[in-house]
Amino acid sequence: QQPLSVALLRSIAVLVIACPCAMGLATPAAVMVAIGKAAQRGILIRGGDTLERLAGVTRIIFDKTGTLTDGAFEVRNFQRIDPHASEAEAALAGLEAHSQHPIAKSLQRVYAHVTPMEFPTIDEKRGIGIAGTNSQNVYYEIRKADRGTAIELHRNNQLIATFEIVDRVKP
Repeated sequence: QQPLSVALLRSIAVLVIACPCAMGLATPAAVMVAIGKAAQRGILIRGGDTLERLAGVTRIIFDKTGTLTDGAFEVRNFQRIDPHASEAEAALAGLEAHSQHPIAKSLQRVYAHVTPMEFPTIDEKRGIGIAGTNSQNVYYEIRKADRGTAIELHRNNQLIATFEIVDRVKP
């Protein structure tokens, strides 16, 4: 009598010799099943060769809102730097009403209860922020700070408020 492992190896050898096309079909089928399972979990892989090269990858970096996060930002730690800047929320609502950026959409949702300040002139700077000038020639700008998720609201080049935006990681 032979151990199970020897019998299993001999069985595989017989299959490979008797029907080599079975192995030729099994490998691509397994790759396609793996790609399909990944797609069900929201991971899109372009072709089997990409999946095969993935075996040698040691690091993966993701940098896109909505890929690993839910894209519904929350506002935290809102602080008025200028105590007279009671219109900070209205300025935010007014500025973000002109943008389709995911952060802007989240701020629109957060400040939906606030009457937005009117800004006839808007200048959206991709990746930097958005600025607006209203009838009183008051200039507001939202720009990302060096601290990562911190955002600063300026009026006439004076910092009037800061806040953070937080995006949750998908389950």
